[in-house]
Amino acid sequence: MASYFAGVLIMTCGFILIALVKPWGRVVPAWVPLIGGINIHPLILLIPTLTCTAYLIAHGVSGIITKALLLADVITIHFTGWISLDVQSLALWSLLFYEPWFVIMGILSGLTAAHYAQASGISLFAFRRSMVIYLITVFLLTVFCVFYILFKLS
Repeated sequence: MASYFAGVLIMTCGFILIALVKPWGRVVPAWVPLIGGINIHPLILLIPTLTCTAYLIAHGVSGIITKALLLADVITIHFTGWISLDVQSLALWSLLFYEPWFVIMGILSGLTAAHYAQASGISLFAFRRSMVIYLITVFLLTVFCVFYILFKLS
């Protein structure tokens, strides 16, 4: 179920990222009835983008940490619902391919959001302050995910 949720979240983030780089991401197209030509407030696109970005980075980093600990035999994770499963191969696949893509997507999504924020005229002071708060939030979310995996799945 988590993979389906992640897939939907990635797809949603992708559509929002397209809106960040297209002209209709700043102003509603004129052909849209009733609201055509209205400026779009930057937070309407930045909040969902940054939410998806935080999830992507936290998912990738926490997955890398826990899979590395699993491969080093520091922890054990029980995968329920499988008749037979090669945990080492699954962990290697996840560590070397699956989780790095989450981190890469998160970084690229965050950079796109940062560019959009700066191009939208957000003051440098507000941008820097928000960036520090955001990075602390992503760090805490990542720590939460790691501890959740360690204590819930171990």
